[in-house]
Amino acid sequence: MKLLTGRGLLVGTALLTTLSGTPVMARPHVATPAKPNHVAAEPKAAAAARLDQARLAACQRRETNINAIMERMAAQADKHIGVFDKISQRVQAFYQAKGRSVANYDALVADVTAQRAAAAAAAAKLGSASGFRCDGDDPKGSITAFKAELKSTRTALQAYRTAVKNLIVGVKSAVGAEQRTKPEQPKAPDQVKTNSAGAQR
Repeated sequence: MKLLTGRGLLVGTALLTTLSGTPVMARPHVATPAKPNHVAAEPKAAAAARLDQARLAACQRRETNINAIMERMAAQADKHIGVFDKISQRVQAFYQAKGRSVANYDALVADVTAQRAAAAAAAAKLGSASGFRCDGDDPKGSITAFKAELKSTRTALQAYRTAVKNLIVGVKSAVGAEQRTKPEQPKAPDQVKTNSAGAQR
């Protein structure tokens, strides 16, 4: 096949010009339209959604264990309060049964009562904050709130424990003072004879 050269090339160009209405060599370049921004953003949004779903699934796998830990801590707080209650009641019963006299006994008991009420209120708040859901409005915030309530509960329990300890120390001090001031009992006659016989030997 022969290539178009010279006059043949001019004839071919004129023919294409007639058919298309625009010279081939002078046809303007048509720019490719740019893709809208939302087209590029769609894959990112899909990736973010997949990541959120993966995080939710991972959280839900641990949700049961997290709730179990929260409930166990709340139950332990109630258990500690029960133990301190029994100790306080026994000390007060002992004080009343023995007829002891402690100058600041009423103040010690009042402090025990106040600290017990504060510990019970803190434990109740801890129990209310123990519910956790991964699909909640603010899962991370609920964990933070529970930790704050746990710290407050531990502080309240420590204060209650100290109040009970102070009560015990006060009652013991009264017992020790009574024993120191108690007069020495005279020896029985037979014991005196035995000691005298031993001395003569």
